Amino acid sequence: MIKALLFGGVAALVFLGFFVPTFVLVFHGLAQKIQAASVDNSQFTASSDTQSAGTTATQSSHTPLALTSAPNTVMLNGKVFSADIVTSLASRELGLSYQQNLPANSVMLFVFPSASNWGIWMKGMNFPLDIFWLDKTGKVIYMKENVATSTYPTVFAPTSFSQAMYVIEADAGTAAATGVTVGTNVAIPPNLIAQN
Repeated sequence: MIKALLFGGVAALVFLGFFVPTFVLVFHGLAQKIQAASVDNSQFTASSDTQSAGTTATQSSHTPLALTSAPNTVMLNGKVFSADIVTSLASRELGLSYQQNLPANSVMLFVFPSASNWGIWMKGMNFPLDIFWLDKTGKVIYMKENVATSTYPTVFAPTSFSQAMYVIEADAGTAAATGVTVGTNVAIPPNLIAQN
């Protein structure tokens, strides 16, 4: 009887140790192929604790993340911007501080390790900004327009109920020029999906 129980236990472990990981790998590979197919079809459909960062929307549980076709760009209402992507704590804390300006048609995209109501301030800033907080789907959940350099040390952040995964800092006037409002879906680089 003990031998039968031991054999049954070993057989169950072999089954769980081989077939379950294989199923998980096959399922994961299938999900990646489906995701790649949607990117290849270029269907960029619009989807729609304050912590300080250098400069940082509500989660939609069923909407896929909108993607741009280029690795270092974001698309705001159809207008493509070159994106300086910052992912490390040090680069997020620095943000655009001490720079004289942003190059034309450029933004800074902050990528955070988790969704939260990340705070942004204007420490060391030399020009005003439009700031957009995005949820994990890329939807704008909160924004501030024409934030003046003189507002430092005020910290701007979405409400505690809004959870931002990304923040975009752009030249003041970008929201008005592109028509971006709360609820607008922003397309972000596909290489960020693996990180979040």
